[in-house]
Amino acid sequence: MKTCIVIMLLCISIQVFPQNGILTIPIDENQVTDTTIGGIWQMALIYRSSTEKEIKAKALPIFKVYGNDHTFRNISFMNQANLGLLLTEGTFKVNNKENYTETIQKSASDPGIVGKDNVLTYKFVNPNAMIVTYQLPNMPAPGKELWVRVKMPQTQASPKKL
Repeated sequence: MKTCIVIMLLCISIQVFPQNGILTIPIDENQVTDTTIGGIWQMALIYRSSTEKEIKAKALPIFKVYGNDHTFRNISFMNQANLGLLLTEGTFKVNNKENYTETIQKSASDPGIVGKDNVLTYKFVNPNAMIVTYQLPNMPAPGKELWVRVKMPQTQASPKKL
């Protein structure tokens, strides 16, 4: 089952993002009507050339999956074998429209955060992109991440008759 999820995420990533991985994300907070964070998100690196109207970013092979059961998992494909690597998992609770709390149950990247609650602030910049900021106990400066919602591409395929 885990193998299927990893392969599916890789295929979705290839379909959603352009080959060079450069994204132009329009900033339009007025379009945001649903601030649900559930689903699959892909991390992107914000470029300095971003403006007030759009964000320029590079898609990264890091995904966050927020489950309906309030669990989350961070998955990375940044390794020599290009295989999925589960970095962090735990539970999350949305506190309000501006922040949520992750409780870290397992972490391959920083064992020092296991068992800790991490309050994250999130702000949607459009219906399918959000900026998340946080402060981990071991970090000297706050973290800031751009996450882009992974969506199923629209297709024109019609079912074949047997």
